[in-house]
Amino acid sequence: MRKSIFVILLFALNIVRAQSGFDDMGRITVYPMLPEIENITQEARKLLLTRLQNIITENGIADSEQPVRFVLTARINTLSQDVVAGPPLQFSKKLELLLLFGDVEHDKAYETITINLSGIGKSEEMAYINAIKNINPTNIKITSFMQRSKEKVIAYYETKCSDMMANARRLASQEKYEEALTIIASIPDGCSACMHERDKLAETLYAKYINHHGKRLFLSAKAAWAESPDNTGAERAVAMLSQISAEADCIDDVTSLMKEITNKMKDDDERRWQYEMQQYNDRVEKERQERQAEADREERHWKKEMQNDIERERTNRAAIRACRDVAIRQSRYFPVKFTYHRIRNW
Repeated sequence: MRKSIFVILLFALNIVRAQSGFDDMGRITVYPMLPEIENITQEARKLLLTRLQNIITENGIADSEQPVRFVLTARINTLSQDVVAGPPLQFSKKLELLLLFGDVEHDKAYETITINLSGIGKSEEMAYINAIKNINPTNIKITSFMQRSKEKVIAYYETKCSDMMANARRLASQEKYEEALTIIASIPDGCSACMHERDKLAETLYAKYINHHGKRLFLSAKAAWAESPDNTGAERAVAMLSQISAEADCIDDVTSLMKEITNKMKDDDERRWQYEMQQYNDRVEKERQERQAEADREERHWKKEMQNDIERERTNRAAIRACRDVAIRQSRYFPVKFTYHRIRNW
């Protein structure tokens, strides 16, 4: 039954993949960032950062809103600037753009390229901005640069994969499942050396995570209800119980506690509590129906294909997706601290 969550996640993933034409699940994640650049306006800086984001996404890499270890950054030098006689009077700028792809954790630039830009405008600022607008993310020089960078990242993971898997297991043994899943989720699909082992571990750890997370929420909800068996305690308890996956081992205990709370609140404030419970029951029923519908669709699909190895592969990929969802939440609440000022020295 637990595997059904992976099948559901997989089905949604397959729809996205079919619509988008590519799979971003295993892509390397890169953070676009800029150090302080002198003599550049906020508008020009914002545009340059947008161009970096475009370069990342246009070249098969996932753009991260949260700081990560791999970054794409840039520097700009002014080569020359001239005044073009009018009317109207215009300004011309020639710039040198330096793109750098590197690893801030190891304080190392993997690849660099230089591109010349030029722009004309009614002011020096507009000339600068128009030059930045000429950055083409699909320029052959840029795409080659990004491909070389990706290959070096994959090579890094190839050599570190065993250590990362061991670290994930160690963290899981300490019940630090979010951290363990974050490590698993960071290993890209291109890392052929340990993809199979990564997928198996992802499924195992995610199952342990939902049980651990569910038990923790259940105990907190039970304590909240015991401390305050009234509207306030009920609201606190239900808010926590509603976050527990239906796949968690403690789901029977969750159901029993919900019934206990319901029976008590019926006596105290039946109409109000019935509305609250209806909201919860509707959500649970909707989740159950969705799981059943997806399971039915998957069953029809597998009957056609009759390929057990494909089923295992897709289940593992759904587990990886689930791991990465946990990793994203982890990065939002407990962001990794990287020292970005050192890229000035690259």
